[in-house]
Amino acid sequence: MFAIGHCQSLTIALKCGEESGERYGQADGRQGEKRKAGYAKGNAAGRSALLFAVLTAARSGEARQATWEQIDLEARTWTLPSELMKMKRPHVVTLSDAAVALLEAYTPEDMREGLIFRGLRGKPLTDMALSQTMRSAGRTETVHGFRSSFRDWAAEKMPTIPAMVAEMALAHKVGTATEQAYLRSDLRDMRRALMEAWGRHVAP
Repeated sequence: MFAIGHCQSLTIALKCGEESGERYGQADGRQGEKRKAGYAKGNAAGRSALLFAVLTAARSGEARQATWEQIDLEARTWTLPSELMKMKRPHVVTLSDAAVALLEAYTPEDMREGLIFRGLRGKPLTDMALSQTMRSAGRTETVHGFRSSFRDWAAEKMPTIPAMVAEMALAHKVGTATEQAYLRSDLRDMRRALMEAWGRHVAP
C-alpha cells in the first residue's frame, strides 16, 4: 500500500518518464526504429492507463478495458457496465479535472472510439503492462495499492465526507440490506467533490 504522499511522487515520475522508450533506440536500422516505436507506444498506453486508474481509484482491469463509449466528457462521467465490475453491477465514476485532462490529452478528438488505452495490435493492455510501468518508475508497490491509499486519504484528509461516499467511489457494497433498500441516491455530488479533491492531491 502507498503512503499518501507517494501518489504524488509516482505521478511525477510517470510524467517524467515519457522518454523511457529511448533505450530501445540503440538497435541498428529500420528494425530498431520499429522496435523503439512499438515500445514507446505501449509504454505510453501503460503509463496513461495507470495514471487514469490512480485518478479514478479504479481497478486495473476496469481502467485497461475502458472505452470511449463509456466516457461522457460533458457530464464528466465514466459508466462501467456490470460485466466489468467485481460486484456485477453498473458503476458510474465521476471524473475530476485531472482525469478529464488526461483523457483529452491522450486521444485526439477524431479518434475517440473503442478502447482508450490500447496495447499492441489494438488489444487491451495486460495487467503486466501496468505493473511494468510501476517498476519502470522505480516503484515496488502494487497497482491495487492505490485504492487502499485513496481510502486512507479520504478518511484522513476529507473528514467531512461520510465514509459511505468513499466506499461508493470504490464501487464497494455499502450498508446493510435494509439500508440499501432505503438508499435511493448514489451520492454523486458528494463523490464528485471527493474525486476532485483526490485529483488535486494526486496531480497538483
